[in-house]
Amino acid sequence: MNTRRILVSLAVCFVSSGCGDDAVTGPSPTSGPPAVVSPPPTTTAIIVRLTLTDVATGADLGSETREVARLPALVAITRPGYLPREALVQTATAAVSLVSESGFDLAFYRQFARDSLRFPSLRQLVVLQESPSFYMEVEGEKGFSAEIATKLERVARRIVPDLTGGRLHVARWETGPTSRAPREGWITVERLDQEGYCGSALPGAVAGQIWMSGVQQGCRIEPTFAHEIGHALGFIHVERPGSMMNNPTQGDAPSEFERRHAAIAYSRPRGNLDIDRDPQAPSAGVMPLRVFD
Repeated sequence: MNTRRILVSLAVCFVSSGCGDDAVTGPSPTSGPPAVVSPPPTTTAIIVRLTLTDVATGADLGSETREVARLPALVAITRPGYLPREALVQTATAAVSLVSESGFDLAFYRQFARDSLRFPSLRQLVVLQESPSFYMEVEGEKGFSAEIATKLERVARRIVPDLTGGRLHVARWETGPTSRAPREGWITVERLDQEGYCGSALPGAVAGQIWMSGVQQGCRIEPTFAHEIGHALGFIHVERPGSMMNNPTQGDAPSEFERRHAAIAYSRPRGNLDIDRDPQAPSAGVMPLRVFD
């Protein structure tokens, strides 16, 4: 073999990389496209602008901004002379009302709106979300006379706005000769004669119920009905003398003190917690425990 032939053979071996165990191999082919490495996620803070007002007077209390990670968000607000507030903010601009400590009685409010006389641990608010309708059995087995029903309709149409800060009213008033099963958005009223009781109700129930005694001595039908409507709207017994929710014989109209605190309760969402903390999700409230009077 001459020198020329040897050189050609070596060149072929080098190019083809196939000459024995000492051959040089290239990189192995991959089975798919190269992996894509994503950059770490970045979080952008949301600046929320809050317009603050006094819940009772509507007075402008200025504005504040907060930085939140996402919406909705629970935002804490403190102002001298006002109750601390934790408001659930849904948008980047929000109106938030605060409760002035002036003229506000926290002990009374806890009795009136949070049932502290029965539950010292304090329940959440069970205010109604919409104007209630009423159904009253008339002339039936559990009904009242048509004359009494007319009087009680007038009481209901006055008490509902009085105890909701004017936010709610009687949506519908219906009567009939038969009982009707409870239904959402309605307060059913029927006669139930119970020894020792003028009436009873389910506080703040979505499907409300009121029972009234027709024979109990000393029971005055209109004041009792006004008191039971107070329960149906979510309010409970108080110790303050002269209050309609003190007992069912006090009268058929709430005191100005009750109106003021009821308006505060109805400026808050159902499920609001003590002192003034909004729920982070819609709440049906606690299971209503019947109140007897």
